[in-house]
Formats: sequence, structure tokens, C-alpha cells
Amino acid sequence: MRQHSLSILPPQPLHGEPNFTGVSSGSKKPFEASNPRNDVQEFASVVQREVNCQGLTSEQDVLKPTDLKTLKRLAQNREAAKKSRLKKKAYVQELESHVQELESHKIELDQLKLEIQNDGAQGILLGGNANAGEQGLAYTNIIPGAAQFDKAYARWLEEHHHLTVDLRGAVNDYRRLNEIGTATRNWLAHCDQIVALKRKALKNDVFHVFTGMWKAPAERCFMWMGGFRPSAAIKIALSQMEGLTEQQRAGLRGLHQSTNEAEEAISGGFERLDQCLTQTIVGNTLTVPPDVNTYMTQMSIATKQVSALQGVVTQGDSLRLQTLQELRLHLTIRQAAQCFLVISEYFNRLRSLSTLWLNRTRHD
Repeated sequence: MRQHSLSILPPQPLHGEPNFTGVSSGSKKPFEASNPRNDVQEFASVVQREVNCQGLTSEQDVLKPTDLKTLKRLAQNREAAKKSRLKKKAYVQELESHVQELESHKIELDQLKLEIQNDGAQGILLGGNANAGEQGLAYTNIIPGAAQFDKAYARWLEEHHHLTVDLRGAVNDYRRLNEIGTATRNWLAHCDQIVALKRKALKNDVFHVFTGMWKAPAERCFMWMGGFRPSAAIKIALSQMEGLTEQQRAGLRGLHQSTNEAEEAISGGFERLDQCLTQTIVGNTLTVPPDVNTYMTQMSIATKQVSALQGVVTQGDSLRLQTLQELRLHLTIRQAAQCFLVISEYFNRLRSLSTLWLNRTRHD
């Protein structure tokens, strides 16, 4: 009987022993094992050739078809959302522009209505004056310089309205503080422009500027030295502003007191000018007809005294600008913007009151 031989070699290589598989039969060294490092390098070269054949450059380019669809859908969604935001922004800007245009037209119509009504009132006065051809000239005719100032003021008022709308938009939209500060500075700088226009008009007709013939009737009732009373603006700010600290309120009360004292000083100078002018015009006697030489001397002195009225209006304008600047220093950026919006709305309502009252008296 044939004896079974024992297999002394295991069917699988033991741990740590070399693997003899894959050895070429024609190799001169049949028992030499393959190098694992060479196998890794060969696999890496195969992967690189596959990547190069497909035109891929990195691992991120090797994506599943589902990943590509997701990225495409997300990109389309972002583009659609961007277009929607731009369309909404353009629509809102168009509406705001339309509103501003309508409001500017309303201001122009109100101003034109006031001019027509003032001209009509002056015509009534002329009709009751028998010597209107000569004595009425000083009350009805406006010199070219004053007429130019009225037109310049109308343009200034329209532009000031636009700046006020921009300032209100910056506050209501809760824009950044630097944008609100820029809108506030633009608003204040525009107030400087009307002061420059008034100084030029004072040289042409000080009475026209001082009496406020370029303003609405309700505004003229509350005028002080050719403009608004600064202490009244501070009082409005104190009554309408919210969120003021005790320190801010104390500072505004101190500003109100100092401004009131400055107003009294300017008013005192105007009263002294009034007394001097009255004494010059009256002279020794008001005889009719007057002595020609005495009359001409009195009028010459009175004319020089009237020129001092320009200084009174200039002092009032300087105090007005100073008060606005002081208000800005006592408040935060947002509070200052709200304060100037309140002041603007006050004068806007005075102009509206003038229009409503004149329409009421005309219809009644």
C-alpha cells in the first residue's frame, strides 16, 4: 500500500514569510519576493493615468453625478435670489423717486399759489389807494435783486426738501451711523447756503429780507430778525425728542438759556436802532409840507441808520447756525438727525397752515 506523504509546506504563507506568488517561471531568481513599495507606486500611476484620461485635475473634481446636480441647483437658486433682490431694490428706488418728485411738485404748487395770492392781496391794496401810481410803488413793486432772491429761495426750499427726505430715509432705514452723519452734515451745510443768499439779498433790499416777504404768511408771524427764533427750535427739540439722558436734557436747557440771552441782546440792539431811526425821521417837527433841506438831511441820516439793520439780520442768522451746530454736539448722531427732522416738519406744517388758511379765507 502506498503511504501518504506529509505536506511539510503550508498552503498559505506564514506571517512574516515572503510570498512567492507572481514569480515568473523564466526568472533567474524564482524565489525572490515582490517589493510592496513598487506595488503602491504602480497603483498610483494607474490612478493618475485614469485621472488624466478623464481630464480631472484634483480630488474635488471627482464627484458623483448627484453631487453635480445639487451644485447646479444651488447655483441656480443663488442666481434667482440675486435677481429677485435687485429687482425689488430697483422697484423700491423707483417708488421713492416718484414720491420725491410728487412732493417737490407739491412744494412748487404751494409756492406758486402763495405768490398768486400775495399778488392778489397787493392788487386789492392798490385799488383802495387813490395815489397808487406814486405812493404805492414802495409796497407793490419788488426790485430785481429781491425778486431773484425769492426765486433762489424757492429753489433752495425744494432742494432742502430732498435733503430732508434723504435724512428721514437714513434714519427710518436704520442705516449705518456714518451714512446718517453724512446726511446730517449735508442738511446743515444746506442751511449755510440760505444764510449766504440772505446776506447777498440784504444789500439789495433789507426790508424785504427782514420782514420775511419771501416766506409763507404763517412763518412770518413767528419770525425773529429775518428768520426763525433759535430758542424756539431748542424748545421744540426738548419737547419732541425721546430717549434723552438727564445730562443731555441739562445741556439742552443750558443751551436754551444762553441762546435766549443772546436773542435778548440782539433784540435790544434792534430796539435802540428803532429809537434812533424814529428820532431821525421825526426831527424837530413833522410839518406838512416839510422843509426841503431839513427833509433831505433827515432822510440821508435815516438811510445810513437803516443800513445797520443788515447787521441785525446777520447777527440773527449767525445765532441760528450756531444753535443748530450746538444741538448736534449735545446729541448723538441718530438723535441729531431726528432733531433736525422735527424742526423741518415744524416749518413744513407752518407752510401748510398758510396754504390752508388762505384757501379758507378765499372760499369764505
